[in-house]
Amino acid sequence: MNAYPALGAVPMPPDFKYKTAFLKGRPQHRPPDPFRLKHPSMDPGHRAKLFSPFDALDGFSDLILKTERDLRA
Repeated sequence: MNAYPALGAVPMPPDFKYKTAFLKGRPQHRPPDPFRLKHPSMDPGHRAKLFSPFDALDGFSDLILKTERDLRA
């Protein structure tokens, strides 16, 4: 049994460089926090729109559309 938590589905290696930061978890900012006032959370819809032009696999979107059209026909 591994004494370390898992990184996704992979067990954390004993020499993981960022183990301390990983075990702390995500930072929690409360509303009166000056960081939160200066950097408010981004609306999920705006965030999605910001990253939507990124297409990691060229032509993958076109292939999906073609497959959907073929399935409808």
